[in-house]
Amino acid sequence: FYYWNRIVFITLYSSIVLFSAILFLKKYPEIGTPFFVIMTLITYCIDKSVTNTFVVNSLYLPISIARIHDIEEDELINSSDIGCEGGEKFMYHHPLLNQENWNSKI
Repeated sequence: FYYWNRIVFITLYSSIVLFSAILFLKKYPEIGTPFFVIMTLITYCIDKSVTNTFVVNSLYLPISIARIHDIEEDELINSSDIGCEGGEKFMYHHPLLNQENWNSKI
């Protein structure tokens, strides 16, 4: 989310500058100046609000969720009645699956 957020706000800032420049070139500086100032302030306030609300969490959230799932999976494996033979730690393992199904040939 963070990188999309930056792209969106860079696009907004660029659009504000471009539209203000077009207004100046069309001989409407009395509209271009207030537009530039007001829209830049509004966009900056929203940018800071979004940054303060989402950025820190969204950068580390996938890692945190993965850690939580790993801890839950380890606890479930340790508390289950399924015998552990050492081969249970393969990718996408669910402790309720029968490992014999993975080892058998069809």
